[in-house]
Amino acid sequence: MPSRSVRRRKHKEVQRLQELPKQHKPHVAALVLAGWQIEARRRGRFLHTLPVWALAADPHTQAVAAALDATGELQRDLNRVCADTVAQNASSQLLATPRPTGDRPRYQRSRR
Repeated sequence: MPSRSVRRRKHKEVQRLQELPKQHKPHVAALVLAGWQIEARRRGRFLHTLPVWALAADPHTQAVAAALDATGELQRDLNRVCADTVAQNASSQLLATPRPTGDRPRYQRSRR
């Protein structure tokens, strides 16, 4: 669990984002999404898929997304960024096989 000062800092950040004027929120949301994209790519390269999806599932990240965009579009964009990052870092073996390896023996037996 994060320390009390980290929790307070994150809470104050969400409050500041909620108090932004409505015309500034799209610009800040674009900057925040760009930062999340950089973080997702970093996590994907060094830590693999679970930490990438943890970024989208983080309560603080969800609170920031809700503070900047009440429609939920920013959260959907973050989910898309995470999915793109996972797809980019997927093994070429996963992309090359048309069927799961567990289905191959059964598929080959049924063709005989």
